[in-house]
Amino acid sequence: MITPDLHTDLQAYAAIYAEAYGVQESIAELVPAMLTSFLESDRRLARDRLARKGKQK
Repeated sequence: MITPDLHTDLQAYAAIYAEAYGVQESIAELVPAMLTSFLESDRRLARDRLARKGKQK
């Protein structure tokens, strides 16, 4: 669920993105890239995923 505060923050992010890159993207287009970046930067998640892969073998 997206709260009103989160929606406002996402709109602000989209506006700043448009100013920075000269391309206007919808929130729906920006969120998957934001989530991918977040997940890729989460070191604990990466470590735990590797540990789980090792247990599956």
